[in-house]
Amino acid sequence: MEISMDLKSMLNPVHRLAVGVLLTVLGIIIFAAQDSYGGVTRESCINVTAFFKECKYHSSTSDTGTRNIYLTFEDHDDADIHPSCVTPELRQDLFDLAPGTKMEFLLSEEGGVIYELKVNGQLWLDFNTAKSLIDANVRLIDYLGYVLLPAGALCVLSAVIHLIVRAAKGRKPEEE
Repeated sequence: MEISMDLKSMLNPVHRLAVGVLLTVLGIIIFAAQDSYGGVTRESCINVTAFFKECKYHSSTSDTGTRNIYLTFEDHDDADIHPSCVTPELRQDLFDLAPGTKMEFLLSEEGGVIYELKVNGQLWLDFNTAKSLIDANVRLIDYLGYVLLPAGALCVLSAVIHLIVRAAKGRKPEEE
């Protein structure tokens, strides 16, 4: 089944039902995925001191053209920097950084995301700045969820009503 959003195909109730279920599931996934960023405070993060090994790109790129980066360490698990926090300057500085450099950072326990980063005692990423950038990104994605869920529910509801009405008409004896 090809999923299309054009008007002609959306008039088909079975197609509308499939699109509605898809939109609803996407909305639920969006809200579930956002939980890992909610409620992060300075106190809820763990302080980590580790020695830098390498800065890498994740293997996939997003549709926006941004490539997510993560840091590897000699003595700690890998950690991500949220894409909304990575400026071109920070990205370049991280890729130019020598292995073995001492880093101190605040790491969200649940998401494994760096919220504050100090390199050799110098602040490269501030907690408050990172938190506000990530929160703004989360809000934007939440708005998408607020659109997808009702749109999906509306498609499902209208398709089900249409199918029920069609079935009820089909069961009525033909009037002569």
